[in-house]
Amino acid sequence: MIQLTAFWKKTSKNDRTYYQGKLGNGRLLLFKNDKKDSEKHPDLILCIVPQDQEKREDRERTEDNHDPDIPF
Repeated sequence: MIQLTAFWKKTSKNDRTYYQGKLGNGRLLLFKNDKKDSEKHPDLILCIVPQDQEKREDRERTEDNHDPDIPF
């Protein structure tokens, strides 16, 4: 067996449990499938956030928090 990554248990702002890990330049997010209606649907959903997208989202959050009344 070859280990690819490890995951850490996290809790979202909405109190939803998920797991986070890294693989290469991406951040992996593993969620329980809350919309599972039958046994044919998956139990877990794995998403990857590319590093460039993560940096862009961080930059947008910083820009959104900018107060135009501050003179610098």
